[in-house]
Parts: sequence; structure tokens; C-alpha cells
Amino acid sequence: MDKKEFKSIWISCRHENAIKTLLVNFRFQTRYQVKYMEGRNYGQLN
Repeated sequence: MDKKEFKSIWISCRHENAIKTLLVNFRFQTRYQVKYMEGRNYGQLN
């Protein structure tokens, strides 16, 4: 395995991890936003 090959594998690995992190953050964010919106609507109703 030469340096070039290693670098491309390493980059794709990092890229995958970055995407996973983004997805987890996004999922967490949307869940939080939904709770926040529900809380706001609940507060407005009462």
C-alpha cells in the first residue's frame, strides 16, 4: 500500500466519521427543536 492509497482511505474514513457525527447532531437537534416547539405551543395554549 503506497502513501496515496493510505491517504485516500484515511480521508474516506474521516469523511464517514464526520457524516456520522453530523447525522447524530442533526437527529439530536431536531428532537430538541420538536420538544422546544411543543413546549412553546403548550405554553401559548395555557
